[in-house]
Amino acid sequence: MIKDLEAAIGYRFQNLTLLQNALTHSSYANERWHNSLLSNEWL
Repeated sequence: MIKDLEAAIGYRFQNLTLLQNALTHSSYANERWHNSLLSNEWL
């Protein structure tokens, strides 16, 4: 899926962890992972 996104936008992400954090909403992180997953709010 990430490779498809990269191909579509013509950009290769260097830090996939940062990308995951940027795309994760805080409500999902809190409900699903009990605050063990970072969300995009800190960005």
